[in-house]
Amino acid sequence: MLQSLLMISAGASCGAVLRWALGLALNNVFHPIAMGTLVANLSGGYLIGLALGVFAAFPSFPAEWRLLIVTGFLGASQRSLRFRLK
Repeated sequence: MLQSLLMISAGASCGAVLRWALGLALNNVFHPIAMGTLVANLSGGYLIGLALGVFAAFPSFPAEWRLLIVTGFLGASQRSLRFRLK
């Protein structure tokens, strides 16, 4: 349980920093639209689907790493699509 919590926390920390960095880098590119948010949400949704496909192909992939990648990193980097997985 503690290891799962630590993996989610580590992934979420990195994902949140990535989302913030995308906002800093891209939000001034096209001012009427928050490009950083758009890129984070679209790429995150795609990468969650890709990761779930890889995990389905390789079921022996450790559960803690699944939590780190999907729930932690990708879930924190884009927040609108992660609730659709549940």
